[in-house]
This record gives sequence, structure tokens and C-alpha cells, in this order.
Amino acid sequence: MDSFKKVILPILLTIIFITVSGIFYRKNQGLSPLPINSTKTPIVRETKTVKIGDTKVTAEIAQTDTERQKGLSGRSSLDKDTGMLFVIGNNKATPTFWMKDMKIAIDIIWIKDGKIIQIDKDIEPPAVGTPDKNLKLYSPKTAVDYVLEVNSGYSDLHNIKVGDAIITE
Repeated sequence: MDSFKKVILPILLTIIFITVSGIFYRKNQGLSPLPINSTKTPIVRETKTVKIGDTKVTAEIAQTDTERQKGLSGRSSLDKDTGMLFVIGNNKATPTFWMKDMKIAIDIIWIKDGKIIQIDKDIEPPAVGTPDKNLKLYSPKTAVDYVLEVNSGYSDLHNIKVGDAIITE
């Protein structure tokens, strides 16, 4: 029993002390004491194919208020033939868009009753640090059902015009 108290007990206490210290240290470093999968899963939104004549755009759907508010903000690029389709849903709505936190230039295509009613082209992102009150606002001249945002120049590149029909699949 004496050897246990003199040799093994101090070793066990040292091991416990090191383990507890390590756990507290990791907690203070913002790390978990147990291994976990820390990989963040990207948000995957529903997509639809938007057809304008022979042109097809794979569009992420922004249908909730939160998704519409975020839009394409913060993105540093948008893949070729992709965009974001904003579901307005209220046939009497004339939404207002701005380029808050945008990093890429876009075309905004305003849609009502399956037809393009207006296109705002080559809208540049604001200078970094522009106060919200100084951001330019974009709205259609009349109520819309949907708004499609695509890369700047996309409308001209694909000869998309006011009056063109839009079909979503």
C-alpha cells in the first residue's frame, strides 16, 4: 500500500491534472475537448432553370425575406449562365434593390406575367465603405412577380430584351 501511495497515486494525479488542464485550455481556445466534424456545410438553395429564348440560366431561388435581403451580397463571383431569381409573389409589389455588400457587377431583369418588363444593365458594386444612405436604389417602373440577377453584360451578350418571354422549369 505504501508503494501505491508513493508511486502510483502521484502518477495518476499527474495524469488527471494534465487531462483536466488540457480540457480547460482547449475550451479557452474555443476548441472542443472531443474531436468533432468542424467542416461547415454550405447553404444549398433550390435552383430552377430560367429560359429566355434559347438562353438558359441556372438560378438560385431567393423566396424568403432573409434570402431576398442577402441576395448575392458578399459573393466575389457568379458562374457563367447562373444567377439568382427573387420570388416577389405579390403581383402589386414594386420591390427596391440596392447593392449593399455587393462585390460583383450585375444586370437586374424585372419580370411580370412571364415577360421581361425592364432591364437595369451593368450595375456596378458600390465603393467599399459606402454608407447605406448613399447607396443607389433600383426599382421597376411597375409591379413585378420575379427579379432575375445575372452577371453584368449577360443581357447584351445573349440579346435579352424587354418583352422577351421567361419560362421557369
